[in-house]
Amino acid sequence: MTFIPSEISAAGLEFYANQAKAREEEAARDAEVNEECDEDERVHDGKTHQEVIDIAQKHMDSMYEECKSPMVHKVMAMMIVHRLMKWHVDNSRDQAKNDRTESSLAWAADAGKFRAALDTLRQISICEDDFSYRPDNNGDFLEADDGDDED
Repeated sequence: MTFIPSEISAAGLEFYANQAKAREEEAARDAEVNEECDEDERVHDGKTHQEVIDIAQKHMDSMYEECKSPMVHKVMAMMIVHRLMKWHVDNSRDQAKNDRTESSLAWAADAGKFRAALDTLRQISICEDDFSYRPDNNGDFLEADDGDDED
């Protein structure tokens, strides 16, 4: 769901403009990197794009072979989204420490999107005994490591 305010202050407008600018700058940097790399180059920890996809598929298949319940996929999805959220929080803090406010805000905004995705997953029950289901988003197996703690 997209939030559309009925009004916005000048400061709020400036915040969103700066956030958009930081995202555009990051996208431009990413585009430069992508132009310099061929698909055959190993840009992901020494792996090509296809090798990364193959690794993910292999582990998903292995996970399902070990446990045929869809819960294993939901738990893994929640853990992955949680890890991505924490990574964005950590990067936001690093950017702030280096006085890169705009970049920090962009990382933090994206961390919030991952938080919303995680909350959405918590609110979806996929089977009768879904132990991760939290219609009110209060606590779960990820609670001890929610990305909100300081270094």
